Amino acid sequence: MDTVLYSPITLSLIGFTGILLMANAAYLSHQSQPEGYQRELSMENFLISMTDSPSQPIVFTP
Repeated sequence: MDTVLYSPITLSLIGFTGILLMANAAYLSHQSQPEGYQRELSMENFLISMTDSPSQPIVFTP
């Protein structure tokens, strides 16, 4: 019974951890850019910096 109850929570935690890992990789690759490319990392600019690099596209599949 407990596994049936907790499996959606566990799956959502695994998915959230995967999103965090991809965001962390994007943040690290963004930080390794030349200094002229550095931007203030508000959430909007962070999402823009993830999507405007054509060399590393990040695709979120539902």
